[in-house]
Amino acid sequence: MSFDLNRFQQAQLALREKIVPVPELAGFFHESVDPVFRVRALSGEEIFRAADASARDQKIVAAVQAIGAAAQADKFAEAFRDLLGSNDVPEEMRRRIEHLLAGVVDPKLDRQDVLRLIAFYPTVAGKLHAAILELIGEGPDLGKASDSTQTPASSST
Repeated sequence: MSFDLNRFQQAQLALREKIVPVPELAGFFHESVDPVFRVRALSGEEIFRAADASARDQKIVAAVQAIGAAAQADKFAEAFRDLLGSNDVPEEMRRRIEHLLAGVVDPKLDRQDVLRLIAFYPTVAGKLHAAILELIGEGPDLGKASDSTQTPASSST
């Protein structure tokens, strides 16, 4: 039993995608559209960036404090923490925020959208996050183009 390194090197690998029903958000979709989000697996780099989110945020705040005037440093730091959505945010939540930012493909959510989703629809956010983690665990699609032409019927469910 040996690993076929040549086959591995030549494989056309693509991150898996999945359609996730979000009936809880149906009121925010046009009536003729199914309430679904499209999510994808994360790349290794995205996973590590998400794990490093807390340390990265702390470095930004420290830099702002270092360059800010002594009297204004705390105000600048507080403003940046608020901007980053990281004022006393638990480590696991930071990771989930980053996972959702990278893994929700359609609709594309910004940080404020993700924070609002977590705040008001935590079970939906959890369902989307679980789908992203499931796709990561399944590994890449083998031999598929890495574009977004995959239809819901051909995606993993």
